[in-house]
Amino acid sequence: MVTADLGYDHASGLYLGASAVTDLNRAAVIGLQGNIGYARRLSPTLSIDGGVVRSEYLSSFSGGRAAHYTELYLGLTRRSLSARAYYSPDYFRTGARTLYGEVEGVIHPAAQWRLNGHVGALTRLGALPLYTQRTSYDWRLGVTRQLGHFDVHAAVSGGGPGADYYAGRRRDRTALVVGAAWVF
Repeated sequence: MVTADLGYDHASGLYLGASAVTDLNRAAVIGLQGNIGYARRLSPTLSIDGGVVRSEYLSSFSGGRAAHYTELYLGLTRRSLSARAYYSPDYFRTGARTLYGEVEGVIHPAAQWRLNGHVGALTRLGALPLYTQRTSYDWRLGVTRQLGHFDVHAAVSGGGPGADYYAGRRRDRTALVVGAAWVF
């Protein structure tokens, strides 16, 4: 998998972002995401932001069926700690309402190094299909090393409760992701 992200932050507080995920094995784009938001500094160490995210998973993603959802979000950031709440009126299905909350933090233990962490919980609102948990969670711990204009990073992540099923098989939710980013 390869992900390409492009973002723009304007001095007014307006920001835009877009990303695409490709599966190199199939030479196919499998997902697209776009967001627009506005951020405002409330004090020298505290800011607030809000916006809209649209995620599209193309039929090449899984089982020949496309899926999508829209999220509205509101967040606070204080120094190196942030918290956001997201509401989706159509999480992968029309009328499937969800609320997601996350907290993320980063510390700088040494020059050119960052350690980061994330915890989140997704709660489904309203009636649920029989196979769906009301609340699920996710987490991630990562390390990043800055090398000039490049960031090299590794993270281990997981979630629950229980295992996940895709491609017809039971899978553990724990994953290791290694990557690099060019910052310009």
